Amino acid sequence: MELTQNVNVLKDFRLDLSLASVHGIQLGMPKASIPTGILPESNSYLWLRSEKGFSVRFSNVAPHNTLEFLLFPEMLTPLELHRKKDIQLCFGPADAIEKRSGNSVYFYKDQQMIVSWNNDKNQLFGIYLGDNIIEQTCYSVQDFLNLYHEFKQMEPDTKRWSSECLITSNESVYYRFLRLQALVKAFNLGTDLLTDFHERRFLQKRTIEDFKPFYKDIEKYVQLSDSESKLGPLKPLKDMNPAHFQMMLQSFFRFSEQMRNILHFNSGWLEAGSVTARYSIHKTNAILNSINVAALEELNHLLHKIIDPQGRVFTQSDLIEQYDFPDVDLHSIDIENY
Repeated sequence: MELTQNVNVLKDFRLDLSLASVHGIQLGMPKASIPTGILPESNSYLWLRSEKGFSVRFSNVAPHNTLEFLLFPEMLTPLELHRKKDIQLCFGPADAIEKRSGNSVYFYKDQQMIVSWNNDKNQLFGIYLGDNIIEQTCYSVQDFLNLYHEFKQMEPDTKRWSSECLITSNESVYYRFLRLQALVKAFNLGTDLLTDFHERRFLQKRTIEDFKPFYKDIEKYVQLSDSESKLGPLKPLKDMNPAHFQMMLQSFFRFSEQMRNILHFNSGWLEAGSVTARYSIHKTNAILNSINVAALEELNHLLHKIIDPQGRVFTQSDLIEQYDFPDVDLHSIDIENY
Protein backbone atom coordinates (compact mmCIF):
# COMPACT_ATOMS: atom_id res chain seq x y z
CA MET A 1 0.00 0.00 0.00
CA GLU A 2 1.76 3.14 -1.24
CA LEU A 3 0.79 6.17 0.89
CA THR A 4 1.80 8.67 -1.79
CA GLN A 5 -0.96 7.25 -3.99
CA ASN A 6 -3.66 7.26 -1.30
CA VAL A 7 -2.78 9.10 1.91
CA ASN A 8 -6.45 8.98 2.94
CA VAL A 9 -5.92 5.41 4.16
CA LEU A 10 -4.42 7.00 7.29
CA LYS A 11 -8.00 7.74 8.36
CA ASP A 12 -8.60 3.99 8.77
CA PHE A 13 -7.70 3.05 12.36
CA ARG A 14 -7.31 -0.57 11.20
CA LEU A 15 -4.46 0.32 8.86
CA ASP A 16 -1.47 -2.02 9.23
CA LEU A 17 1.59 0.20 8.83
CA SER A 18 3.81 -2.81 8.18
CA LEU A 19 2.04 -3.11 4.80
CA ALA A 20 2.39 0.57 3.95
CA SER A 21 5.22 2.28 2.09
CA VAL A 22 6.38 5.79 1.23
CA HIS A 23 8.01 6.00 -2.19
CA GLY A 24 8.66 2.28 -1.88
CA ILE A 25 10.25 2.50 1.58
CA GLN A 26 8.66 0.29 4.22
CA LEU A 27 9.07 0.30 7.98
CA GLY A 28 11.73 -2.22 8.95
CA MET A 29 13.54 -1.92 5.60
CA PRO A 30 17.35 -1.76 5.96
CA LYS A 31 18.84 1.54 4.89
CA ALA A 32 21.05 -0.18 2.29
CA SER A 33 17.94 -1.56 0.55
CA ILE A 34 16.43 1.85 -0.17
CA PRO A 35 16.76 2.79 -3.85
CA THR A 36 19.19 5.60 -4.59
CA GLY A 37 17.83 9.03 -5.37
CA ILE A 38 15.02 9.01 -2.82
CA LEU A 39 17.05 10.10 0.21
CA PRO A 40 20.21 12.22 0.37
CA GLU A 41 23.52 10.41 0.72
CA SER A 42 24.52 10.51 4.37
CA ASN A 43 26.14 8.41 7.08
CA SER A 44 23.60 9.70 9.59
CA TYR A 45 21.25 7.20 11.19
CA LEU A 46 18.91 9.84 12.55
CA TRP A 47 16.42 11.73 10.38
CA LEU A 48 17.09 12.04 6.65
CA ARG A 49 14.81 14.38 4.70
CA SER A 50 13.83 13.64 1.15
CA GLU A 51 13.01 16.33 -1.38
CA LYS A 52 9.78 14.41 -1.98
CA GLY A 53 8.07 15.73 1.17
CA PHE A 54 8.98 13.29 3.93
CA SER A 55 11.76 12.27 6.32
CA VAL A 56 12.90 8.84 7.52
CA ARG A 57 14.42 7.84 10.85
CA PHE A 58 16.71 4.80 11.05
CA SER A 59 17.96 2.59 13.82
CA ASN A 60 21.55 3.33 14.84
CA VAL A 61 22.17 -0.43 15.05
CA ALA A 62 23.10 -2.39 11.89
CA PRO A 63 21.43 -3.05 9.49
CA HIS A 64 19.91 0.36 10.34
CA ASN A 65 16.29 -0.48 9.69
CA THR A 66 13.67 2.15 8.94
CA LEU A 67 11.89 3.03 12.19
CA GLU A 68 9.65 5.97 11.42
CA PHE A 69 8.35 8.33 8.74
CA LEU A 70 7.57 12.01 9.10
CA LEU A 71 5.17 13.14 6.37
CA PHE A 72 5.16 16.88 5.69
CA PRO A 73 2.09 18.93 4.66
CA GLU A 74 2.87 18.79 0.93
CA MET A 75 2.19 15.03 1.07
CA LEU A 76 -0.94 15.41 3.20
CA THR A 77 -3.04 17.85 1.15
CA PRO A 78 -5.85 15.30 0.46
CA LEU A 79 -6.53 15.02 4.22
CA GLU A 80 -7.64 18.70 4.25
CA LEU A 81 -6.21 19.45 7.69
CA HIS A 82 -6.64 23.22 7.48
CA ARG A 83 -7.62 23.88 11.11
CA LYS A 84 -6.47 22.34 14.36
CA LYS A 85 -9.95 20.92 15.04
CA ASP A 86 -9.78 19.08 11.68
CA ILE A 87 -7.28 16.64 13.21
CA GLN A 88 -9.78 14.89 15.46
CA LEU A 89 -12.54 15.24 12.89
CA CYS A 90 -10.28 13.34 10.51
CA PHE A 91 -8.72 10.71 12.78
CA GLY A 92 -11.11 10.57 15.72
CA PRO A 93 -10.43 11.45 19.37
CA ALA A 94 -6.74 11.43 20.22
CA ASP A 95 -5.45 9.31 23.09
CA ALA A 96 -3.69 12.40 24.42
CA ILE A 97 -2.84 15.94 23.37
CA GLU A 98 0.20 17.87 24.56
CA LYS A 99 1.41 21.39 23.95
CA ARG A 100 5.18 21.44 23.61
CA SER A 101 7.82 23.64 21.97
CA GLY A 102 5.30 25.66 19.98
CA ASN A 103 3.35 22.62 18.73
CA SER A 104 0.22 20.74 19.73
CA VAL A 105 0.95 17.02 19.55
CA TYR A 106 -1.88 14.50 19.06
CA PHE A 107 -1.12 10.91 20.08
CA TYR A 108 -2.79 7.94 18.35
CA LYS A 109 -1.11 5.00 20.04
CA ASP A 110 -2.88 2.08 18.32
CA GLN A 111 -2.24 3.57 14.88
CA GLN A 112 1.43 4.30 15.74
CA MET A 113 0.68 7.83 14.59
CA ILE A 114 1.37 11.30 15.95
CA VAL A 115 -0.05 14.44 14.37
CA SER A 116 1.82 17.68 15.07
CA TRP A 117 0.26 21.11 14.63
CA ASN A 118 2.43 24.25 14.59
CA ASN A 119 0.67 26.69 16.92
CA ASP A 120 2.85 29.67 16.02
CA LYS A 121 2.05 29.38 12.32
CA ASN A 122 -1.40 27.85 12.92
CA GLN A 123 -0.80 25.11 10.38
CA LEU A 124 -0.06 21.42 10.18
CA PHE A 125 3.58 20.53 10.88
CA GLY A 126 3.42 16.87 9.90
CA ILE A 127 2.42 13.31 10.73
CA TYR A 128 4.79 10.78 12.33
CA LEU A 129 4.23 7.09 11.52
CA GLY A 130 5.91 4.02 13.01
CA ASP A 131 8.05 3.58 16.10
CA ASN A 132 7.32 7.08 17.34
CA ILE A 133 10.29 8.91 18.79
CA ILE A 134 7.91 11.37 20.45
CA GLU A 135 6.36 9.92 23.60
CA GLN A 136 3.78 11.16 26.04
CA THR A 137 5.25 13.13 28.93
CA CYS A 138 5.11 11.14 32.16
CA TYR A 139 5.80 12.09 35.77
CA SER A 140 7.16 9.88 38.54
CA VAL A 141 7.95 11.00 42.08
CA GLN A 142 11.54 11.60 40.94
CA ASP A 143 10.25 14.04 38.32
CA PHE A 144 8.17 15.70 41.02
CA LEU A 145 11.25 16.23 43.19
CA ASN A 146 13.26 17.59 40.26
CA LEU A 147 10.50 20.10 39.52
CA TYR A 148 10.25 20.97 43.23
CA HIS A 149 13.96 21.81 43.48
CA GLU A 150 13.83 23.77 40.24
CA PHE A 151 10.89 25.81 41.53
CA LYS A 152 12.63 26.50 44.86
CA GLN A 153 15.58 27.98 43.00
CA MET A 154 13.29 30.19 40.92
CA GLU A 155 11.18 31.30 43.90
CA PRO A 156 13.05 30.81 47.22
CA ASP A 157 10.62 32.98 49.21
CA THR A 158 8.10 30.47 50.59
CA LYS A 159 5.85 33.33 51.70
CA ARG A 160 4.97 33.76 48.04
CA TRP A 161 4.06 30.11 47.48
CA SER A 162 0.40 30.65 46.61
CA SER A 163 -1.57 31.18 43.42
CA GLU A 164 -2.67 34.60 44.65
CA CYS A 165 0.92 35.82 44.99
CA LEU A 166 2.48 34.10 42.00
CA ILE A 167 -0.21 34.94 39.45
CA THR A 168 1.27 38.45 39.29
CA SER A 169 4.78 37.04 38.98
CA ASN A 170 6.70 35.61 36.05
CA GLU A 171 4.46 33.16 34.14
CA SER A 172 7.24 30.56 34.14
CA VAL A 173 7.24 30.54 37.94
CA TYR A 174 3.46 30.63 38.24
CA TYR A 175 2.82 27.63 35.98
CA ARG A 176 5.60 25.64 37.65
CA PHE A 177 3.82 26.19 40.94
CA LEU A 178 0.52 25.00 39.47
CA ARG A 179 2.24 21.88 38.11
CA LEU A 180 3.59 21.08 41.56
CA GLN A 181 0.22 21.69 43.20
CA ALA A 182 -1.29 19.15 40.80
CA LEU A 183 1.46 16.60 41.49
CA VAL A 184 1.05 16.98 45.25
CA LYS A 185 -2.58 15.92 44.78
CA ALA A 186 -1.74 13.14 42.32
CA PHE A 187 0.79 11.53 44.65
CA ASN A 188 -1.66 11.82 47.54
CA LEU A 189 0.62 14.10 49.54
CA GLY A 190 -2.13 16.57 50.37
CA THR A 191 -3.44 19.64 48.59
CA ASP A 192 -0.81 22.32 49.18
CA LEU A 193 2.85 22.30 48.13
CA LEU A 194 4.01 24.50 51.01
CA THR A 195 2.28 23.00 54.02
CA ASP A 196 1.81 19.40 52.92
CA PHE A 197 5.12 18.74 51.18
CA HIS A 198 7.67 21.48 51.89
CA GLU A 199 6.77 21.44 55.60
CA ARG A 200 6.44 17.62 55.46
CA ARG A 201 2.95 17.41 56.93
CA PHE A 202 2.29 14.46 54.64
CA LEU A 203 4.51 12.40 56.95
CA GLN A 204 1.96 12.74 59.74
CA LYS A 205 -0.41 10.58 57.70
CA ARG A 206 2.13 7.80 57.27
CA THR A 207 1.68 4.59 59.28
CA ILE A 208 4.58 2.61 60.68
CA GLU A 209 4.22 0.15 57.79
CA ASP A 210 4.90 2.96 55.31
CA PHE A 211 8.46 3.14 56.68
CA LYS A 212 9.19 -0.51 55.92
CA PRO A 213 11.75 0.32 53.15
CA PHE A 214 13.85 2.20 55.71
CA TYR A 215 13.38 -0.53 58.30
CA LYS A 216 14.70 -3.14 55.84
CA ASP A 217 17.72 -0.96 55.14
CA ILE A 218 18.34 -0.49 58.87
CA GLU A 219 18.26 -4.29 59.26
CA LYS A 220 21.06 -4.58 56.71
CA TYR A 221 23.05 -1.92 58.54
CA VAL A 222 22.68 -3.73 61.89
CA GLN A 223 23.69 -7.07 60.38
CA LEU A 224 26.87 -5.58 58.90
CA SER A 225 27.82 -3.61 62.03
CA ASP A 226 29.55 -5.49 64.85
CA SER A 227 28.89 -2.68 67.33
CA GLU A 228 25.16 -2.56 66.51
CA SER A 229 24.82 -6.35 66.65
CA LYS A 230 26.24 -6.39 70.18
CA LEU A 231 23.43 -4.10 71.33
CA GLY A 232 20.89 -6.81 70.68
CA PRO A 233 18.34 -7.56 67.95
CA LEU A 234 16.44 -4.82 66.20
CA LYS A 235 12.94 -4.28 67.51
CA PRO A 236 10.11 -5.39 65.22
CA LEU A 237 8.84 -2.63 62.97
CA LYS A 238 5.43 -2.59 64.68
CA ASP A 239 7.08 -1.73 68.00
CA MET A 240 9.11 1.20 66.69
CA ASN A 241 8.19 4.85 67.06
CA PRO A 242 7.04 6.47 63.79
CA ALA A 243 8.37 9.82 65.05
CA HIS A 244 11.92 8.46 64.86
CA PHE A 245 11.45 7.67 61.18
CA GLN A 246 9.90 11.08 60.55
CA MET A 247 12.89 12.86 62.10
CA MET A 248 15.28 10.65 60.15
CA LEU A 249 13.48 11.47 56.93
CA GLN A 250 13.65 15.19 57.62
CA SER A 251 17.42 14.82 57.98
CA PHE A 252 17.68 12.80 54.78
CA PHE A 253 15.59 15.33 52.86
CA ARG A 254 17.91 18.15 53.93
CA PHE A 255 21.00 16.09 53.14
CA SER A 256 19.70 15.09 49.69
CA GLU A 257 18.87 18.68 48.79
CA GLN A 258 22.25 19.98 49.92
CA MET A 259 24.04 17.27 47.96
CA ARG A 260 21.97 18.13 44.91
CA ASN A 261 23.10 21.76 45.17
CA ILE A 262 26.73 20.71 45.61
CA LEU A 263 26.67 18.36 42.62
CA HIS A 264 25.21 21.15 40.47
CA PHE A 265 27.82 23.64 41.64
CA ASN A 266 29.35 24.06 38.16
CA SER A 267 26.15 23.61 36.14
CA GLY A 268 25.72 27.35 35.53
CA TRP A 269 28.89 27.66 33.44
CA LEU A 270 28.24 28.11 29.73
CA GLU A 271 31.87 28.73 28.91
CA ALA A 272 35.09 29.59 30.71
CA GLY A 273 36.98 32.38 29.02
CA SER A 274 39.94 32.67 31.36
CA VAL A 275 42.50 30.29 32.82
CA THR A 276 41.42 31.18 36.36
CA ALA A 277 37.81 30.22 35.58
CA ARG A 278 38.88 26.95 33.95
CA TYR A 279 41.15 26.23 36.91
CA SER A 280 38.26 26.84 39.30
CA ILE A 281 36.06 24.36 37.41
CA HIS A 282 38.89 21.83 37.31
CA LYS A 283 39.53 21.97 41.08
CA THR A 284 35.90 21.81 42.11
CA ASN A 285 35.06 19.08 39.60
CA ALA A 286 37.90 16.98 40.97
CA ILE A 287 36.13 17.00 44.33
CA LEU A 288 32.63 16.57 42.91
CA ASN A 289 33.75 13.56 40.87
CA SER A 290 34.92 11.84 44.06
CA ILE A 291 31.41 11.85 45.57
CA ASN A 292 29.75 8.45 45.75
CA VAL A 293 26.80 9.25 43.51
CA ALA A 294 25.56 5.64 43.58
CA ALA A 295 25.18 5.78 47.37
CA LEU A 296 23.33 9.08 47.06
CA GLU A 297 20.99 7.58 44.47
CA GLU A 298 20.30 4.68 46.83
CA LEU A 299 19.29 7.15 49.53
CA ASN A 300 17.11 9.08 47.08
CA HIS A 301 15.46 5.84 45.99
CA LEU A 302 14.47 5.18 49.61
CA LEU A 303 13.05 8.69 49.85
CA HIS A 304 11.04 8.07 46.68
CA LYS A 305 9.53 4.95 48.26
CA ILE A 306 8.41 6.90 51.31
CA ILE A 307 6.94 9.76 49.28
CA ASP A 308 5.15 7.38 46.90
CA PRO A 309 5.13 3.76 48.14
CA GLN A 310 3.16 2.69 45.06
CA GLY A 311 5.76 3.94 42.57
CA ARG A 312 3.13 5.53 40.37
CA VAL A 313 3.69 7.21 37.01
CA PHE A 314 1.16 9.67 35.59
CA THR A 315 0.86 10.81 32.00
CA GLN A 316 0.54 14.54 31.52
CA SER A 317 -2.82 13.94 29.87
CA ASP A 318 -4.15 12.17 33.00
CA LEU A 319 -2.82 14.94 35.22
CA ILE A 320 -4.57 17.59 33.13
CA GLU A 321 -7.84 15.67 33.18
CA GLN A 322 -7.86 14.61 36.84
CA TYR A 323 -5.64 16.95 38.86
CA ASP A 324 -5.83 20.43 37.27
CA PHE A 325 -2.33 20.20 35.82
CA PRO A 326 -1.89 23.34 33.67
CA ASP A 327 -2.43 22.65 29.99
CA VAL A 328 0.21 25.06 28.71
CA ASP A 329 3.36 25.00 26.60
CA LEU A 330 5.85 25.80 29.34
CA HIS A 331 8.81 25.74 26.96
CA SER A 332 7.29 28.54 24.89
CA ILE A 333 6.37 30.45 28.05
CA ASP A 334 9.97 30.19 29.25
CA ILE A 335 11.22 31.64 25.96
CA GLU A 336 8.78 34.56 26.23
CA ASN A 337 9.88 35.26 29.81
CA TYR A 338 13.59 34.72 29.33
